[in-house]
Amino acid sequence: MNMFNRKRFAHYVKWDICNQRSKETQVFGILLLSFTLIMLMLFIDTSSVTEGMHLTAFLMSACQSPFGSKANSTKRTRISQLMVPASTPEKFISTYVVRPILFAAIGIIAFCLADIIQQLWAKMIGIAPQSHLPYAINRVREIVYQAGT
Repeated sequence: MNMFNRKRFAHYVKWDICNQRSKETQVFGILLLSFTLIMLMLFIDTSSVTEGMHLTAFLMSACQSPFGSKANSTKRTRISQLMVPASTPEKFISTYVVRPILFAAIGIIAFCLADIIQQLWAKMIGIAPQSHLPYAINRVREIVYQAGT
């Protein structure tokens, strides 16, 4: 089973995501709550938008880091991971390529939902809502542009 098989890889990724669903839900809840609190703080004090975005990026990376090495947590899980009918490259790509992309997508979705919650909160209070999403998109563009030059 040393060869890479796309169909088996797709089945393994689906199994891996379903098997780790509780952790993904926890990360989503933590990120959504913390992003919402950060955006509400930024709503009160708009002078610290840059610090808030840096804190947001830190939270996303901090929530992703413990899940990259899920196979190395205990001896029992390492043995269980080896018993799954997939080749070593399939397991490696799923753990170290697909899962970080999945957690980045979870972070982006949580950020967008937190922005919507913050805007709804502002409308309920009666204050003109402001979105932090355009600022974040522009900041990402600046970082990508600087990295490309």
